Amino acid sequence: MNKRRSFITTTFTLLISGCGGGDSEGSSNRATEQSVVYNGTSLTVNGRTYPREVQPSTSYTAGEVLAFPSTSQIETAREVLKQLPLPFSEQGSAITWFVVGVPAGFESQWVKALLELGPFDNVTLNE
Repeated sequence: MNKRRSFITTTFTLLISGCGGGDSEGSSNRATEQSVVYNGTSLTVNGRTYPREVQPSTSYTAGEVLAFPSTSQIETAREVLKQLPLPFSEQGSAITWFVVGVPAGFESQWVKALLELGPFDNVTLNE
């Protein structure tokens, strides 16, 4: 009986953690999701704070950054992005790169954070 109860408890726990549950916007919370906090104009990811710096003088697309992974690290870069609560799309054929959706006003903070978090050769504003 104890083995059966343990099996049921373990199975239930795995099912719940795999499902992740949904929030009010319908997106799922992943067990591996990175800790992300927005505080005023600062971004904190896994305890590391990225303050807003002077906004660039060039025009750029608000709410997007471009992330270019190392050629040999595309799968790792994809996994890093999947762990973040950010939408992204994969682009390119010969050279793979990602368009990453970020909250408007936090583009420069995410550029710095992604450079530190992932195997990216370059992360830029979408100019």
